[in-house]
Amino acid sequence: MKNLPILTLKKKLAPVQKPAVQSKPTMPREVHALLCSNSDIAPALGRYLPLALRIQRDFRRRVHEAIVQWSTLNKEERRRLEFGILRYHTQRRVYLEAVAAPNSMRHDLDGNPVEPVSEEHRVYARQKLKEREDRKK
Repeated sequence: MKNLPILTLKKKLAPVQKPAVQSKPTMPREVHALLCSNSDIAPALGRYLPLALRIQRDFRRRVHEAIVQWSTLNKEERRRLEFGILRYHTQRRVYLEAVAAPNSMRHDLDGNPVEPVSEEHRVYARQKLKEREDRKK
């Protein structure tokens, strides 16, 4: 991944420690941590609720509004970072457990339930969790 500038929030929503080194690349997990620590942007991220399907447009809008240097990134860098953040979030164990839970609901970025998780997605989440368990052994 090409070195990207460190991203910061446009307005101070919660105390966030600035990285000591400004030249290191911005990775999806770092931006994800920044977004999760500021629940005003997307409360569902910090609570690891199953996300609604096709939530990318709303996610893109909120991240663009919240991050100062977003406009300094080119289209490809923004797309890769958006995809990376969502992928990092949705592959976390706690997120997969939430998707696999019986009667779980998908939520918008504000945390409002919008639809039930399909059985197919529950099965997929359980398979991913089992694969990870098997790899640990």
